[in-house]
Amino acid sequence: MILFLKQGGLVIVDILLEIINFPIWWYGAWFKKVFSLAVFAIKNAWAQLELYNLANNLTTPMFGRYSTISRILSAVVVVLITLGRVFQILIVSLWYLAILVLWLGLWPVSLWLVVSW
Repeated sequence: MILFLKQGGLVIVDILLEIINFPIWWYGAWFKKVFSLAVFAIKNAWAQLELYNLANNLTTPMFGRYSTISRILSAVVVVLITLGRVFQILIVSLWYLAILVLWLGLWPVSLWLVVSW
């Protein structure tokens, strides 16, 4: 009987230590991992946009036509494509920012719900 109480006490201590350790784990190593993945995804999306190539082709006419109207039309199309891609990277960045904010707020909200219930 004494052995059972001793082991039960150890289980309770172990559970309490896990409860204390959970926020450190949640906001420590795992947040760093989630943040690193978000930064990597944003950098990857930025690299896939190839804005450097669009800037190089700003004055290159489309379809090999070298008239003034073709050059103007090509420049306008490239600027519109560039604006669309910048908008796309903005949306991707906001998406990952929302994920990080949810990650930071999930544990306190769940703890508040458990305590208030």
